Amino acid sequence: MSRMFGTSLGEMSGIEIENSKRQKEMSRLLLDDKQTEALRNMTPAEKWKASMSLYWSARSLKTAFLKREHPEWTDQMIQDQVNLLFSEGHD
Repeated sequence: MSRMFGTSLGEMSGIEIENSKRQKEMSRLLLDDKQTEALRNMTPAEKWKASMSLYWSARSLKTAFLKREHPEWTDQMIQDQVNLLFSEGHD
């Protein structure tokens, strides 16, 4: 029996099944086979380390973008804005 988060597919609602299908399709679109295989072979600790690296890279890029867009802002203002954006989940 196929299981997702402890729930059999027979117990899932139509919406949950459709969301599960969409997630799988998005994964196929975003990752090639080599990337998918590499992620499957990673330990949870390796996945955590990779996700933290991406997170801090995104913060660094956002900081650089804000500095370029707002040269009049102080470093503290930029850092405050980055903190706000990342705490609220904005783009």
